[in-house]
Amino acid sequence: MVADIIGHNDDYLSLPAVLSAAARRSSDTQVAMYAAAGVVITASAAVFRPVAWFTFASIGACIAAFGLWAIADRELRDRRARQPQRKAVCLALIAVRAVMSALGTVGALTVLFQMLAVMLGTWIS
Repeated sequence: MVADIIGHNDDYLSLPAVLSAAARRSSDTQVAMYAAAGVVITASAAVFRPVAWFTFASIGACIAAFGLWAIADRELRDRRARQPQRKAVCLALIAVRAVMSALGTVGALTVLFQMLAVMLGTWIS
């Protein structure tokens, strides 16, 4: 099913391949909304500090990273097609994509470990 969605017929699909295909399929408005919503969620969680605020901030960071990665990816593809001689801009966009990938990975791992800690609770001690 996922192979049909992203257009691959390979037996092995990685999470980054699925996420990048989803980002490339999304409209510009959707991508901007992902980025804005993620920033708002992260900032709100950090400012108001509700119960489990760090989990909410991590989820927001994942959403923002997805949106910002998609924006940088689109801009990079457009720049390479229009102005391949501008290497500095392309390198900066590649760096933005790398940083957003790292931020999304750290956010997802943080959420995963926080969920694991809640599920285990005091059972382990």
